[in-house]
Amino acid sequence: MYWICEEMIKLEEYEKLVAHNFEEAVLTYWSFEEQPEACLWVKGDFGEKETAVTDYKHFKLSFDKIQGDGLEAMGTDLSGSVLQGIKVSAEGEKYHVHLQLRGNDDIQFRCDKVYCWLKHYQGISYKNVYEMEEYQAYFDKNRYVVAPEFFVEQELYELPDGYSLEVNTYARQEAQAVKAQMDKCVLKRGTEIVYEYESIYNHVRPFTEFIEHSNGHRYYPFHIDLYGISYLELDTGKVYHYVPQGYDNDWGSVYGESFIITDIHYDVETDLIAYGGCYWAGPSEVMVGDFSQPLHFNPKLVNLHELIDPEYEEIDDVDFVRWEKEKLVVKADFEKEVVIGLEELRSCINKLDRT
Repeated sequence: MYWICEEMIKLEEYEKLVAHNFEEAVLTYWSFEEQPEACLWVKGDFGEKETAVTDYKHFKLSFDKIQGDGLEAMGTDLSGSVLQGIKVSAEGEKYHVHLQLRGNDDIQFRCDKVYCWLKHYQGISYKNVYEMEEYQAYFDKNRYVVAPEFFVEQELYELPDGYSLEVNTYARQEAQAVKAQMDKCVLKRGTEIVYEYESIYNHVRPFTEFIEHSNGHRYYPFHIDLYGISYLELDTGKVYHYVPQGYDNDWGSVYGESFIITDIHYDVETDLIAYGGCYWAGPSEVMVGDFSQPLHFNPKLVNLHELIDPEYEEIDDVDFVRWEKEKLVVKADFEKEVVIGLEELRSCINKLDRT
């Protein structure tokens, strides 16, 4: 993680906005707040002139610290309006914004900050991007750091039954910015190499336990990326990688944010699996899914926070405690135990399967 100065962020957001065509875009959301500082939030769907050129279909814009004579017009909900275009020009430390609306008066103002988020899709996508050409290219471009001149450290982890994991970290760093990073991981049994893999992120510590599955096989879970999870079937050497498309993003990368798995709890009686973890910088969470087929598992997961407190008003953190007969026990905000019946969990999982 590294810091970028605010001036660079402002420049990148402005350049991103002016580089795209907002003609015929339909506004789906309009929110203006006058206090404590006037700001405007806009969401919308791009028109054909943009989608025909790029993969972006949706956008979200923010204009902060607005000044001008047209503030009253912004207080009217203009969602549903069609844009003829957006013109933004930099004027010293500020920006001049001109929103051209079909059938409505144009809106013009000055503001201190402009932000632009571009989206390929909306909501959460469970699509596995691991085998996509774009993802492999994204992964490959960092492999050059696996070289002696970029070596950082080696860590060893003891696993059950004489297994061990050797993690060699490589990174190229300039000032506070990490330009490329890769872990080269070697799973051994004694001195014999069982499996080798590379991981592009090391924010999550490697797992040190195996999963004893009801099918008679043992599985080693591991991360090749911050998001998703991979499983190695120890006795056969078969492996399955899952990297979710996740929540959409504006980075131009193959995938967006998704759930970060930090701990795994499999129930051999039901073939259900509970994943502890979080979204980036968010509170702890537990997600539950079907794990009857470890090498081709269904990635759709039930969010227990939304099950227990769907309005997110009563609790923040949810943590795994234990599986019991016909129930799952979690802890809310590190204190109160909450019980969820397995029948309710299965019903939620079945509903996800149908979406």
